[in-house]
Amino acid sequence: MAVTTNALIPALEDVRQAHAAVLDRFRSDVNVTPVGPHRSALEDHMAATQEHIARIDDRLRVLRPRRPLQDTIQSVGLLARDAVRLTRLPWEIGALIAAEAMRGRQSAGERRLLRNAEDEYAITARAVAACRAGQSIAEGARDRAAADLFEALLRQDEELLRRLQDSLAEHAAAVAAEADGGRRPAAEGGPDEEAARAADETPGAVTRAEDLPVSGYEQLGVSDITGQLRMLSQADLTVIEGYERAHAHRPEILNTIERLRGSQPWPVYDDMTTEQIKARLHSADPVVAGQVLEYERDHRRRTAVITAAEARIAL
Repeated sequence: MAVTTNALIPALEDVRQAHAAVLDRFRSDVNVTPVGPHRSALEDHMAATQEHIARIDDRLRVLRPRRPLQDTIQSVGLLARDAVRLTRLPWEIGALIAAEAMRGRQSAGERRLLRNAEDEYAITARAVAACRAGQSIAEGARDRAAADLFEALLRQDEELLRRLQDSLAEHAAAVAAEADGGRRPAAEGGPDEEAARAADETPGAVTRAEDLPVSGYEQLGVSDITGQLRMLSQADLTVIEGYERAHAHRPEILNTIERLRGSQPWPVYDDMTTEQIKARLHSADPVVAGQVLEYERDHRRRTAVITAAEARIAL
């Protein structure tokens, strides 16, 4: 057990430190990030990461020898560092906003969002590397609890990396557009030209109603559309949101989409059948099963999936 503890404790501490750094970075960025899918992804990831850090702390308490005085000192140190970080954040955010305001240019804001996305990607990649190393150590030490914890974190971080990669491309395109004058040439600004331009500039947007994942979209009322949104995947919600913003821009539909936005429990979840999800739940970490339960209740509400997730959590 000594070899296991000596190898595994530093790995858990490294992963904890890497994810605490992610929280710090995201807390700073989310306050200057416009409301939308990217900000929602950061906020969701922060909430999930806080839960995982608590699980890491629980596992560390199990593995460490009982050292009441040292553990108390270490806990106080962690709380003090967290307090310092939280105290500094408002000042750092205020300084950032002031700097952007002094520049007086929209392109400065776009460049800032691009730099933030780059930093978010880099720090998440560091967390992924720590998780992979920790998972290998935990599996070698035959510590199933730690290995499952690392696996759940790894899935969460890798899913976020994919979303951040898309955000990088979007922010880079916005910076390039600003450098070219801020917007594409248009006619005298008629409604059709403006809608087409908005569709071009909205991520995931399509320009024809026939291409939407909701059949007969233009003929449906608001309540009919919002009633179908719950059944859509995250990718389809993005398409609907882009089209709606570029055309009618109805608040009821956009607000419903915003409430339904969230990270899938794992990549390609939305593309899987009920039976495929149930099969994966058999060996899933209870934390992941909880994510499935929450996501399913908010979206398709499939009884079989909800029952399977609840059974896995109860084990």
